[in-house]
Amino acid sequence: GQFDLRARVDGEVDFLIQGETMRYEIMSGSPPVDAGSEYTQPLPRAPRMSFEIEKRDGRGRVDLIEEPNPGNMFTARIRINDRQSGDDRYHVRLRWDTGQREVGLRVPPSPARREPALTPEPPLSPPPPARGRPNLPPRRGAYPMPGQVLESHDNQPSRYNRGRSGSLSFRGRVDDEVVFYIRGDVIAAQVMQGRPVMVERFRFSQPLPSRRLRDFELNKAYGRGVVELIEPPESLNGYTAIVRIIDDQRGDGRYHFELRWRQ
Repeated sequence: GQFDLRARVDGEVDFLIQGETMRYEIMSGSPPVDAGSEYTQPLPRAPRMSFEIEKRDGRGRVDLIEEPNPGNMFTARIRINDRQSGDDRYHVRLRWDTGQREVGLRVPPSPARREPALTPEPPLSPPPPARGRPNLPPRRGAYPMPGQVLESHDNQPSRYNRGRSGSLSFRGRVDDEVVFYIRGDVIAAQVMQGRPVMVERFRFSQPLPSRRLRDFELNKAYGRGVVELIEPPESLNGYTAIVRIIDDQRGDGRYHFELRWRQ
């Protein structure tokens, strides 16, 4: 059989091919756009199979991260890493042979080429609420973040870097208690008590990666109340950092905190 993956990629994306489906996970950058992927037959669930990939087009790097096997439910994982500015068109060809001809079994003719749908990797099921955290909503996995999505003119995706280290710098005014959910290059604020957050500015040096990080830390630059990291980004919460600010004095206070990470 044969599977031709054709997509426009900006950044680093993992493509997961299983049967006749194709999903993706974004490591960095923008969601990929399908550019005419097709296959002659679904990727089989065969424990003994010769498997190979060939990069036929694309300026970046293409790696086979996992071959299909029983341990990963016969899923091929292919990583495309496009480090240059803007997107580029990639064509990766997968070929496999189950060896049926060698043992004299009848192999049916390949059907007409079909097109798979390109979909995001489905989210994890939300785990139960954590204990001992009053006023904190349950973890949301990869589901939409609660609260209001914040905006800042200082945050410009065109300035993102593609290095191994990244950061988020946030400045704003908080009254009473607010929980911030940070995923990718999006911040959502849920007001637990008090008035809405007044954003002065925030800036990501790069989107928060959807992968396990070597280092991750929160630093409070200034603010009269408590700034604490409730949860670091991890697979169980959809790689979402959760930060809480508790300002127990009268009126709102000005806060500045930074998140720093290393891949």
